Amino acid sequence: MILNALIHAQEENLKMHYLELVMIAKIDVQVVLMRLIVILALRIEFLNNVFVLNIPMILMASIKPVLYVLLFQLDVLHAVQRNVLHAQPLNIFNQTKINNVIHAQIQ
Repeated sequence: MILNALIHAQEENLKMHYLELVMIAKIDVQVVLMRLIVILALRIEFLNNVFVLNIPMILMASIKPVLYVLLFQLDVLHAVQRNVLHAQPLNIFNQTKINNVIHAQIQ
């Protein structure tokens, strides 16, 4: 009986440890994505000489749509620099979602 209780307590302890590790990993991924977003925003601003995003807006927005929009903007800027008539969005982009994100950011 005591052995079963100890085994159960150890299993619960391991579960809590794994949950803590998952939370730490999520935070690490979010920090990396935030850094990537800031780097992309600065790169777009440098290439286009236009202020793209400010940090509070990035922090309020969801990371994934902002990252998609920045990658798309960077793709467009490179296409313009190469004198390409239009930029081909990557397959991960859904133009409706991008338009919704841009529209939401404007409001």
